[in-house]
Amino acid sequence: RAQAQSNDLEFIFDFSFSDNITVNHYLDQESLPQPTRGSKDISISPAIRYNLNKFINLRLFVDYRRTIPYTTTGYPITSIEGGLTIQVVLQ
Repeated sequence: RAQAQSNDLEFIFDFSFSDNITVNHYLDQESLPQPTRGSKDISISPAIRYNLNKFINLRLFVDYRRTIPYTTTGYPITSIEGGLTIQVVLQ
């Protein structure tokens, strides 16, 4: 990565989606396959990075994660985190 200049503004956007499932097939029955484990996972992480000058960098970020289970033994989980990071470079 090249050295950042002062007053540089950078937009970052990360997205991921995962769909994992395990099913049981019953050979002696004509029922549909039954899920035994697995979940859908969604993650969205936008961020803005700003170089105030060559000594101070600011980063504003949000991290959204959602898990939706396929079975009734698990619970849907949603977490949202965010913040501001200030980095001071001492030389």
